[in-house]
Amino acid sequence: SKIRKLSFGIIHSTTILLPAWRVLCRKHKLKERLMPRDVRTRWNSTYDMLCFAVKYR
Repeated sequence: SKIRKLSFGIIHSTTILLPAWRVLCRKHKLKERLMPRDVRTRWNSTYDMLCFAVKYR
């Protein structure tokens, strides 16, 4: 639930969270990727979102 809210917030906040996300990625030398969203009709979207969260935590 918290990861879903974070994913939604980063994707839909182009002025506050998205630039901060990019700075953090650069600081930790990670690719600047956006977290995949959880889609109810896609069976593997939750898995993709959680794999991303574990890698970028």
